[in-house]
Amino acid sequence: MLDTPHKHRIQLHSVKDLDHNYKYIEHYLDRLKDLVEDIVAPVNVHAVSRRLKDRVDILEKVRRKECKTLDDMTDICGIRIITSFADEVERVGAIIEAEFDVDARNSEDKRNLLAPDQFGYLSRHYIVRLSKQRRGQTEFKPFKAIPVEIQIRSLLQHTWAEIGHKLLYKKPYLSPSNVQRRFYRLAGLLELADAELLDIRDQVHTCNANRVARNTLPINRNTLAAYVQSSRRVAKLDTAFKNATHFPIVPSPAFIDVFVPRLLSVQYASIGDIDKSLKIREGCVLQFGTHWYSDPWPHVPLIPQGICLSFLCLLSFLEADNTTGLFQFLSKHRYLRGQDPTDLGNRMVHVYQRYMKSQFTK
Repeated sequence: MLDTPHKHRIQLHSVKDLDHNYKYIEHYLDRLKDLVEDIVAPVNVHAVSRRLKDRVDILEKVRRKECKTLDDMTDICGIRIITSFADEVERVGAIIEAEFDVDARNSEDKRNLLAPDQFGYLSRHYIVRLSKQRRGQTEFKPFKAIPVEIQIRSLLQHTWAEIGHKLLYKKPYLSPSNVQRRFYRLAGLLELADAELLDIRDQVHTCNANRVARNTLPINRNTLAAYVQSSRRVAKLDTAFKNATHFPIVPSPAFIDVFVPRLLSVQYASIGDIDKSLKIREGCVLQFGTHWYSDPWPHVPLIPQGICLSFLCLLSFLEADNTTGLFQFLSKHRYLRGQDPTDLGNRMVHVYQRYMKSQFTK
């Protein structure tokens, strides 16, 4: 709750009113900033800030406008919302319109003020007051009459506006027209950059969506390489084998070329099939691979990245007690070149039956 002694509403008719209530309005803006951060959280904006216009700036604005009171000034209190992307300005604007009472007459979309052949300041400005529901809350009640300006713009728009404010806004007459023109050309470039960032973001989202739906991706050299490099489960198993053997993990396109036909020959049709099977058999793959490497057999002193996929293929035969199929598979795909496929298969069956069968087959 705000630390304010006021039982009635605070009004800003004069600079004296502002001086008297300044610290209370500061507290109000802090709470309002927290409120805005909460309501725009679904958009995941870049930043929310608040500002109370400096007394000197207020007096100067009153002087320029020849105003006798502050009643006509709607930007003494301000909230600024910076979005990561340009299209999020619309989404945030819709939230503000739903959550506050908007003064439509004094609100404006600066983007609509530019002609098609002009570039410049792009921002949405809302003049708002608390909604009827919030005006009745004890912490907000004293401030229900105070207007607040809410500015919404993208991060790139904000960068241009902030630099322009420092360089040109206060004293534009000090900058030659050609310098000002160069600065406004930058606004056009940043508008293009905003559009490019939107396109990049959408492509990334599309790629991620495809990754989630990778069960539709066929198994080939490219898709399998991408899966082996990006799968946390594969990395976890590779690391476990490395820790058990102290052999290095070796990434190589040649190993991927070997894995593809092996996986296809045991009826895996897609990357999704592999991932689903590996998820189900992760414990079994880990146990079999660890025991296989610890068995006194002349192993090659390295771990091909993604070797768990090879163990996954072997388990499809071992779990089914299909020794004939296992021997044919080893012969066809030339496991451990120089080793007799039957001897190699019998050794695998021995390791599986000794360490694995009672634990993973019921």
